[in-house]
Amino acid sequence: MGACTIRERAAAPREAENLELPSGASVVAVERVMLMRDAPVAYLVDVVPGDVLSLAELGASFNGSVLDVFLQRGRARARTLLHRALRGGR
Repeated sequence: MGACTIRERAAAPREAENLELPSGASVVAVERVMLMRDAPVAYLVDVVPGDVLSLAELGASFNGSVLDVFLQRGRARARTLLHRALRGGR
């Protein structure tokens, strides 16, 4: 993983709409560059509701995969979170 920025902020209007959150709700945004053989190959952005993921969960061992964080919580919890994120075709 290359550069990585993690911050808590208010959801942008489109993010709030897509995540079915109230305007200005708290989200955790993770932006990172994925590398292959030391060359950038992808720029990834995850925006997760603040009540689903906290900054504290993305500690020093964070490897760039928000999905891995969810899976480490346990399969049932991850399945619930992913279903919520995909609900309504979003």
